[in-house]
Amino acid sequence: MMDDGNGEKVRLWESFLNLLFPLFCFVCGKPLEPDNRMFLCSLCLVNIRRIRSPVCGRCGRPGCNGVCAECRKAYRYYNVARAAGIYEGVLKECIHGLKYGRKPYLAKTLAGLMVDSFGIFPELAGCAVIVPVPLHRVRERERGFNQAHLLAKAVGNAVGVGVSRKNLRRVRDAVPQTGLPRSLRLSNVRELFSVGDPSEFADKEVLLIDDVLTTGSTADECSKTLVEAGAKTVSVLTAARGE
Repeated sequence: MMDDGNGEKVRLWESFLNLLFPLFCFVCGKPLEPDNRMFLCSLCLVNIRRIRSPVCGRCGRPGCNGVCAECRKAYRYYNVARAAGIYEGVLKECIHGLKYGRKPYLAKTLAGLMVDSFGIFPELAGCAVIVPVPLHRVRERERGFNQAHLLAKAVGNAVGVGVSRKNLRRVRDAVPQTGLPRSLRLSNVRELFSVGDPSEFADKEVLLIDDVLTTGSTADECSKTLVEAGAKTVSVLTAARGE
């Protein structure tokens, strides 16, 4: 039987809708329920290894009571750092899909997990302004967006806190942190950020948002810049952290 063209039109329409409101699980491809706005099926959601207490009181390292050995010997400019889950499997695929696969709708998936962290870690409550870790303008232009800003905007909308979009700036580009040893990560981000208008952060509790926390050197350098600009405290929330 010849196709009258309607089948192809339906497939094109479904492909268009899937870009805006995905019809299938991003990871496994199973059909989603009509009201699913996490864009992951229930099985893939369950397979995300979520972070729960106990964690290090400073950096959020899982399975640690009190403060971990690393935080006892290294000063942190941020007050606390917390993450929604471990950087592996489904969660890692979602972060890569957002950053490199040009699927900005996944920011809602990740932000939903991050918002859950407010109920798990009450120390995140009380922030007055949300700040995304900035990309250098050249890198953001190449990518088309800053994934940390998409996450910050979605989290801010969910918890009713405003987002400071451009006040914290990356003043120069740097070698990507991935794959660098800790000693080079620290020097790689030194004096990397600046604040345009310190009055926006003066005596305020700031929540810094990023996609992944590994050694925490980028988050700590951002926090240092914000504290030196007058922020009362800086807390960090990411979608994932490395083990």
